Amino acid sequence: MTELTTWDSWRKSDDSTIKICFDWHDDHSSWRLDEAKDTINEAIKILELAGELIENPKYVYDLANIAKSLRRIHVDEKISDAVVRRALNLADLLDFGQYCESDDASFSYECTIENATEILQSWDQHQTWTHTDEDWDVSAVTLFDKQRNSRNGLGDNWSMTIDDDSVELPDGTIIKGIRPSDMHRKLFDEITIDLTYVDEEKFPNVAAELLKVPNDLVDRLAQAICNIAAGRELHLDAKLVAVITDVITRHDIEQFERIVETAANLGGQWLGEEHELITASEMLVCS
Repeated sequence: MTELTTWDSWRKSDDSTIKICFDWHDDHSSWRLDEAKDTINEAIKILELAGELIENPKYVYDLANIAKSLRRIHVDEKISDAVVRRALNLADLLDFGQYCESDDASFSYECTIENATEILQSWDQHQTWTHTDEDWDVSAVTLFDKQRNSRNGLGDNWSMTIDDDSVELPDGTIIKGIRPSDMHRKLFDEITIDLTYVDEEKFPNVAAELLKVPNDLVDRLAQAICNIAAGRELHLDAKLVAVITDVITRHDIEQFERIVETAANLGGQWLGEEHELITASEMLVCS
């Protein structure tokens, strides 16, 4: 049974892409109009008594004009003192101030950032291996924070997408996530940490190739690499993994062990490519 992670609580039931976006120029204060709907309707009716027809406001900044009209209503002698007092009270309720939209946009931004951060943290924790085109073992939330805190920041209008196995950050950086089986994870750790040298940029391709290795061949592949690496500094890449795996599938256990032994003996003096060592050893044993 697959272990549940906090990512499972964020992902959509249909596994569709999560999209997070923010635009400073959007209307971030529309909720105030909904919240003040009854107050606005009452204000409009009072202004109608004074002969001023006002349409329902579309934006928060329209409320300043309504408040201004309410504060002028006292000049109309037909309006009673009670209505004037109520108009002044409504004006105070509807005058949210000139910085309200800026404050609402800032609050909306902070909420969006907090939400994005929580989702990215859970995505990071869900993955076993993560990488970009340039780097191995990266953190989506760290790269997002780095971009957010950079000189140019995220910009006025930005978005990001999050899938089960990938994240595209606002600057276009794509982070891949991989969740191998325990068997393939242990194989990867054993041969990349303890037995061989892997160039940083080759990790993604090595991981992808190792995931193709059938479960019943994992132990034989690990043992082969262990034996060959004992006689030389073995530089591992996807091509070498593919060649060894192909050789395993072509021969029985006894013959394959002879090929590995030959490669181990030749390894100390071999100057060619790593995968060519395996191919040459196969030809020597099988010729």
